[in-house]
Amino acid sequence: MKRLVAYALVVSAWICGGALWLYSLLTVYQTWGTLAALGGVFFAIVGIVPLAALAIALHGTWQIFWFLIVSVATTFGIWITGASIIYSLDNPRQSLHPDAPSSPADEMEKIRHTKASQ
Repeated sequence: MKRLVAYALVVSAWICGGALWLYSLLTVYQTWGTLAALGGVFFAIVGIVPLAALAIALHGTWQIFWFLIVSVATTFGIWITGASIIYSLDNPRQSLHPDAPSSPADEMEKIRHTKASQ
């Protein structure tokens, strides 16, 4: 069930990202016109989402600007959460911190193993 939820989070992040990209494209098109929208799409270095943020900021509509920034952060947050759950399910014994204590179950297994070998 955890794996299904993790993949659902990743897929929903892609859907939110696609909607955000489309919203950004329409915003740049409405604010600066066809040439800027095509330039944002074809120049991957700039990208349409940062270009939309710039267009909105220069236009002075701050509510839409902050909506765009929060949407980007939320989309990445959802994706990172899903990806980290998938990673933890695929690598259950690896810790992010090498000196982290092991789980109580691992400690009990070590104790049982030590007593059995004596």
